[in-house]
Amino acid sequence: MKAVINQRLFTETSIDSGALSMLGMVVHRFDQPGEYQGTVLRDGQVVAKLVLTVDECSTATQVNIDLAALNAREMSEFSVNVAGYAVFHVSRGVGGYSVVLRRSEDCDTDEFDSRELNAEDSFAATLLRPGIYRVTETYSGYRGEIVVAYPDPAALRCPLDPISIGFDCNGFVPDWVEVQPTQGIVYRIEERARIQIDLVEPIDR
Repeated sequence: MKAVINQRLFTETSIDSGALSMLGMVVHRFDQPGEYQGTVLRDGQVVAKLVLTVDECSTATQVNIDLAALNAREMSEFSVNVAGYAVFHVSRGVGGYSVVLRRSEDCDTDEFDSRELNAEDSFAATLLRPGIYRVTETYSGYRGEIVVAYPDPAALRCPLDPISIGFDCNGFVPDWVEVQPTQGIVYRIEERARIQIDLVEPIDR
């Protein structure tokens, strides 16, 4: 089973912050205490529900929510401190997940929608296949480029620090980076964004 999972990850050549797979995650901070009702979608269809309680007394500074692991037949409950972060990720399957949360007392207004990231949100991606990737912010059309180098055994002996990229009204900063396979890439969002990463030219030997 492990070999099958690894092969699927290696052949995944597109990552979308608004349709999460195992190679991407989004991070959001809920700065107002209260109860939030969440809807998990896969390819636009509702697959699960959750409740997130943001509490000043909670000891949890981070809550990891695996969108693929939630049970459609029962409500999943989570909690985090008001100064903490919610990390939405996918542990298995082919992906396509998004999540929408609303305050329980204001069910008509979205507090967070992973398909539309905003200021202070983050999107983390991991690319495995060597190649040249095009990065597109789908609302503005701004573009960038990532080069995933052919693996350097010496560089991969120790964990590599993630590369940080900003996105604001002027686009990606920097708009070009080179990384090693498995090296994390973190987008710090300061403007409405949905990040799409696509392989345009593989590097094979």
